[in-house]
Amino acid sequence: MPKKNNNSLIGADKNNDFLIGADPEFMCVEGREIVIADDEIDNAYSSRTKFGADGCGDTFEIRPSPSKCPIILVKNIRNIILKKIYDSKYFLNYDWKAGSYYNGYSLGGHIHFGIKRIIKEKLGLHDTSIGDNIQINNYYNGITCILSQYLLPTYVLLEKPNHFLNRRRNYGQFNDYRIQKHGIEYRALGSWLISPYITTAILCLAKIVMWEILNNEEFKREFDNTNYQKFITLNYYSIISRDNLDNFKEDIKILKKTYPKIWNDIENMELFNKFENEIKILNELIMDNRTWYQKDNENNFIYNWGVNFNLKPKEQESREEDIG
Repeated sequence: MPKKNNNSLIGADKNNDFLIGADPEFMCVEGREIVIADDEIDNAYSSRTKFGADGCGDTFEIRPSPSKCPIILVKNIRNIILKKIYDSKYFLNYDWKAGSYYNGYSLGGHIHFGIKRIIKEKLGLHDTSIGDNIQINNYYNGITCILSQYLLPTYVLLEKPNHFLNRRRNYGQFNDYRIQKHGIEYRALGSWLISPYITTAILCLAKIVMWEILNNEEFKREFDNTNYQKFITLNYYSIISRDNLDNFKEDIKILKKTYPKIWNDIENMELFNKFENEIKILNELIMDNRTWYQKDNENNFIYNWGVNFNLKPKEQESREEDIG
């Protein structure tokens, strides 16, 4: 059976499709000096600024237009990078740092899901009373616990062990999320901007799992019945040793033994076949005991994105309706 076009999702008639967005962080470094994002960008904190600064002001943040298709979302991310280089060529003089952690900074790879309308319909809610909001928030909490059973183990097994230990001070807790007007911002992962392949794989996996949660009631019910602890306990990431790298590596061995069961679940999700080519790199790296870092460009991820002085960005990103 031929694959359908990536811009048209399987099962769209279910009416539970949703926009996916992101605001991944990274750092720029010149020599040994950190380039302060707030000093480089005008209106750095405005949501309309596509190439801006995170709340701390030191790290940069990319804010692409959301899409129902994660592959379009990645294209939007790349176009923002291209536009910045095209407009400010001196940025290629910097080393761009992504991943989980750099020089005292934890870097986030936050993923947004525009699912509020869907959740309200599932719960039969039409108003926004305090009681209704409590129900919605409880539903969000369950959803993000399920996401963390798939996305967080995948991410942890791909990042460098010492980076994981460092970033957990700010990111990496099992169920880290914020409620937004459009739905939720999932904040458990570090910055996956290290390459377009990893970026695409992580965002496609996020789409696959959230789609399954929203469109497969039996799948969600199974997690409800296990208190969202099908593969790993809710406090697993809290009991991993923070400071002892040797103990951490032993903890990771336990997680890796569980991962084939996690991946088997992913393979049985409805959208897996659609995005198999995009996400298979995750399982291949994990099974080969490799991290996602490429030795050649580990110190400057921008070249992994095929960026140079002469590439001209598109006039506009690929747009769909606002994520809200």
